[in-house]
Amino acid sequence: MAATVLDSVCDQLVPVWFSDGSKKMLMHPDNDVARFVLSGDAAPAHLQVEVAAWRERYGVFGLNY
Repeated sequence: MAATVLDSVCDQLVPVWFSDGSKKMLMHPDNDVARFVLSGDAAPAHLQVEVAAWRERYGVFGLNY
C-alpha cells in the first residue's frame, strides 16, 4: 500500500522525503533535478522541461535561484 501511495505522489510535482529516524533523504525529484532547481543553473537539455516545471511550481516559496 505504501508503495502505491509513493508511486502516485512521485508522478506529480510533489517533493517526497524519506526518513529512517536519523537522516532525511529526498526521494523525488531525483538529485540531478533538485540540484538544478535549487541552484538556478541552466539544466541540460534532457532535464530542462522538468526543472522548469519544478521552478514554476515552487518559485512562490522564495527559493534562491
